[in-house]
This record gives sequence, C-alpha cells and structure tokens, in this order.
Amino acid sequence: MTPRRRKAGGRVTERVLAFDISSVCVGWSVWVNGELERHGKFGQQGEDHGERLACFRHWLLGTFKQFTPDQVVYERPYSGRRRNAYGVLQLYVAALLIAHWEHFEREIPVANSVPAREVKRRNRMRKGKDHEANKRIAVLLANRLYGLRLKYKSNDRKKAVSQDDVADAILLGRAWLLAERPFLVPDDRDDD
Repeated sequence: MTPRRRKAGGRVTERVLAFDISSVCVGWSVWVNGELERHGKFGQQGEDHGERLACFRHWLLGTFKQFTPDQVVYERPYSGRRRNAYGVLQLYVAALLIAHWEHFEREIPVANSVPAREVKRRNRMRKGKDHEANKRIAVLLANRLYGLRLKYKSNDRKKAVSQDDVADAILLGRAWLLAERPFLVPDDRDDD
C-alpha cells in the first residue's frame, strides 16, 4: 500500500483513481479523501485491438502522471460473459496492470479489483430487467448521489452521448471507498 500524502497542517490526503474498463470507452473518476473530485471518459482510439491497447496504455501513463493517485481501482471483468468479450476485456485489464507497473513499480492490490456484483451490492443498486436498464439505473444513481447531470442514451454503442461508463466509474470508486475507507463515505440509507 502506498503511504498517504500529508497536506500542510498535517492532514492526510489520499487520491483514488477508479476505472470502468471496456474496449470502446473507459469511464474514470478521481476521489480525494472520499470526495468525488473529477470524472470523465476516454474513447479507445485505433483500428484494431493492438493499436487500441497501445493508445490506452499511453493514455493511462499520462493519466497517472496528471492525477498522481495513491490507489488505482478497476472493475474486474465478469467471467460469465461471452468468452470472446471476457478475453478482450482481460487484454485491457492487462494494459492497465502493465501501465501501473511502469509508472509506480508495484502491483495493484487485489482488493482494488472489484467485481461488478460487489459494486452493485455496496451501492445497494436495484436490478434492472436487462443490461440497458442496469445502465440507466447506474446513471440515475450517480446523478442523485453526487448532484450530476450525466446522460444516458440506449443503444449508443460508440458512446457519443451516453455517460453510463462514467457513472459506472463513479459507483466503482464509491464501492471501493465503502469497503476500504467506510469512514469517508456518508451513510446514505435512501440508496436504491
């Protein structure tokens, strides 16, 4: 575990960077002492997976340099998915692990690889009738918890409008904090 940084006045500062990884669009969120500081998405660039993976690794290294996180968290791909989709997602996780090692010269702790079902459970998310409904629920929950105006558009495969990956990264960061730093997250009994 990385030592936490001290601010002037002796307060401890911890910066967490959470990633919802996919081969099309990566949602990310930055947390400082349990508070959501920034969020966004990175559209994968390139014609094939080799080029996309190289661009993703390059973007990750720049993102690590920009935000200097103490903890990097990612959503573990669900192995019950179609075999090909799971395999492709594992390539992008590998790119994250390699970039993390290059930048920090240490492994990402196992606790920082959070299964999707744990993100849903820790955020007390209700289950939708299908994948699209689950995306909509995630966007609505992130908006409600943090006063955001993230958008959702069904069947937006290129993620031109939809910000469900950003919502997923925000809820992932919150889920990690609830498990690892619960004293930093306000108790919200009204969560769906």
